[in-house]
Amino acid sequence: MKSFWLSIGLFIALIMQGKAQVLIGQITDEEGRAIEGATIYIRETMQGTVADENGNFRIHLAAGDYSLEISALGYEKQLIEWEITEKEASLSVRLKPIRYMLKEVRVIGKGEDPAYYIMRNAIARAPYHRRKVKEYFSEVYSRGNFRIDNLPRILKWGKTGREVFDTIKGKTLLMESVMDIKFQSPNRYKRNILAFNTTIPEEIGPEKALNVVTSSIYDPDILGILSPLSPGAFSSYKFRLEDSYREGERMINKIEVQSKINNNRLWNGWIYIADEEWCVVGFDFSYNVKGFSAQMQVGFNEIAAAIFLPTSYNIAIGMDMMGLEGEAKYFSSVKYKELQIDTIQLTLATEDTSIRKRAVSKKEQKIRHKIQELSEKEDLTNRQAYELARLSQRLQEWPSSDSVSPYQIPLRRLKDSVTVDTMVTKRDSLYWQKIRTVPLLEEEIKSYEGRDSLRKFMEKVFGPPDTVPNKADMIFSKIMLGDTFALDNRKRVGLEVGGLWEIFPQYNVVDGLWIGQNVQLHIYMNKGKKISFGPSLYYGTARKTLLWKMNANWLYAPMSRGQWELDFGEMSEDYGHAGEGALFENSISSFFFQKLRKNFIRFYERRFIHLKHSIDIANGLTFAVEGQYERRDLLRNHISRKNIEPNDPVLEGGVDMPENTSLIAGIRLTYTPCYFFTVKNHQKQYERSAWPTFSIGYVRGLPTDATYTSRFERLDIGIKQNIKLGLFDSFSYSVNAGQFLSRKEIYFPDYMHFTTIGWVYSTDRFSEDFFLGEYYAWHTKDKWLRGAINYNSAFLLLKRLPFMQNMTFDEGIHGRYLWTPEIGNYMECGYSIGLQEYSRLGVFVGFNRHGYQEIKVRMALPLQVKEFKKIFQEYTK
Repeated sequence: MKSFWLSIGLFIALIMQGKAQVLIGQITDEEGRAIEGATIYIRETMQGTVADENGNFRIHLAAGDYSLEISALGYEKQLIEWEITEKEASLSVRLKPIRYMLKEVRVIGKGEDPAYYIMRNAIARAPYHRRKVKEYFSEVYSRGNFRIDNLPRILKWGKTGREVFDTIKGKTLLMESVMDIKFQSPNRYKRNILAFNTTIPEEIGPEKALNVVTSSIYDPDILGILSPLSPGAFSSYKFRLEDSYREGERMINKIEVQSKINNNRLWNGWIYIADEEWCVVGFDFSYNVKGFSAQMQVGFNEIAAAIFLPTSYNIAIGMDMMGLEGEAKYFSSVKYKELQIDTIQLTLATEDTSIRKRAVSKKEQKIRHKIQELSEKEDLTNRQAYELARLSQRLQEWPSSDSVSPYQIPLRRLKDSVTVDTMVTKRDSLYWQKIRTVPLLEEEIKSYEGRDSLRKFMEKVFGPPDTVPNKADMIFSKIMLGDTFALDNRKRVGLEVGGLWEIFPQYNVVDGLWIGQNVQLHIYMNKGKKISFGPSLYYGTARKTLLWKMNANWLYAPMSRGQWELDFGEMSEDYGHAGEGALFENSISSFFFQKLRKNFIRFYERRFIHLKHSIDIANGLTFAVEGQYERRDLLRNHISRKNIEPNDPVLEGGVDMPENTSLIAGIRLTYTPCYFFTVKNHQKQYERSAWPTFSIGYVRGLPTDATYTSRFERLDIGIKQNIKLGLFDSFSYSVNAGQFLSRKEIYFPDYMHFTTIGWVYSTDRFSEDFFLGEYYAWHTKDKWLRGAINYNSAFLLLKRLPFMQNMTFDEGIHGRYLWTPEIGNYMECGYSIGLQEYSRLGVFVGFNRHGYQEIKVRMALPLQVKEFKKIFQEYTK
């Protein structure tokens, strides 16, 4: 019986297969030349495809009547009604060049190109167009091929290198994939890889399938390159209205986009924008850097009324740098299966009907009123365009429910996902023949035919591919950096063990080499609550003593970030409390570079217990209270070598102290207005704010029965902010002022310290600390005013030179200021170059109350443990 139903099923499948027809065709111009990248869009199936370099395409369709839109940038769109009846139908289309009508375009009387009027409106409405589509479900077929014509000499060196080059030279290597994409506004993409095929003889898995369709022209950047529709685009791009033409009832503006500087993060080319609607209907972008060029053509079609979405992608890449020569081509065709329009967002300036059903805050009313006011303006300025875009973005992020904070960012806006079908690499040739929207080229067919022999050759030379990609890297990462191991099946209890990196965390001439480890036990409870505790246990080889600390943390209110922290132990401590980065720097300089920097940190022994509680009493407003008891004993060097100085802070600009005790209590309020946050695993995590962070703190030293005990009061206030100024620039500042209200008895660890950095091994410290002076030179027990500013730009001084504009480093200028009654006015200024946040190199000049003080070079490297972990984990993903 089972075989009977199986036979019936196969028979029905064959009948259905027979009903699937194939439409093949070619797109040419009036002179018969193929139009590569032309878009063929079928209205009934919301399916697009792209013509190859020969103008050819193919689509599988069921029998029936169809409306085909044939278009290409620079050509008139054709609408063809076509009936598919035969098993294979053929279609040949010749497109006419567009008849432009620039003379009919309205010119604004400002003496500026009309393109700026159009672009201001397009930029202002980019957030609106980005959210017009609430959801869609699409199927994407992608194919890419590349050819290597030459390799660097070093890779061709030796017999093996020559054999590999001779084998792959001039051959086309191919990769193609089919995936389903589920999009949710504003920028979440779920990819499900259905099929994957490649002739590349490497361990490239389906999850690395070609993908450019998960980006939008309305986003601030496209594939990491600044979009001409991003806020701030006018500072990076020039625009020129090249032509205008009619397409049905619409006027389409062809605008030339020119980068103001030669950089690989800026586009050049053309963007096509519909008049009045200010939406993109196509673009043709390219960029050229030394030895590398790329061109991206994207065709849009009207999927629904006034809803234009990409239906085809055509990308060409050329390489000729450092001996590597070759070219690559890539294209994708998109078929939309489901489409959901966000009708609420279709009213940009008018009141949404949905808001009548709920109470509207005064702030929301104010934003809506300002949007309406700006939308009614006949001609926007650049600033007004940016403001309208920002307000539209803000309004569209406004929660629809009163129970949700207006500052909560739904997690779906931040998270993409990729899944792989179990049949992904098992699809047969019949499947691929049916799914392909462009026929294989002759060289691509040869690539598939020679795939097995090429792979066998590569395995013979390099060995079989690793069946578990990056397995060795993952193991090495866990050994070096540590990991958390689940102790139960539900992963509610985890043991975190530091790696080899933390077995030897520091070296100094007081303790010698620290040898030990830290371990943490994590207990995960319901609704994001968590308890962590564990020891850090080390042995100082020179002092021959045990250095230990126990710590515990209880996160009891995850949505308010409420937690208790408890620490106690016996450790050696820096008088200036500079932290992990300074300790690592001291380890390097003490062990390897004694003549250069020597042992600049001075240590005392502390036996302590510390308790702290912190909680958000409102969004962005954190209240913290803490207390600490500490017994401080003097220490001496236990390693004696040439150039090693005694363990006295006065030799580095500090103040000596007797053995003493301290009982200190403090409170602090920190407030960041309009602080946006996400909620992950029931835990609140702050993300961003356009406002600065304000703080005020009070610390008091309470008397004890000891002979020497700290007794003082200190008050300080501060403000700091990091501001992103577009894709290339950022600005940060911080100001802190305070005073010791009383100081009946005070010791050097209780002073207000302003850290000086040397050869820096933490890029975090590059933004606020001082660059010059002895390590303990900047301190006070009176009053102070401290400030820091940093401006970083991809194009500041050296990068303005044409031959340097494509280099990857950025530049920064830095300023520091300090005033205390003892020091007077002290200032530093400097210039640095860097590689993003990973490293910096700069020169800095200091000026004291008498004038010029000194000039030095400083360098920052990301060798602090947390920074190294971040970089290494990115590498081993």
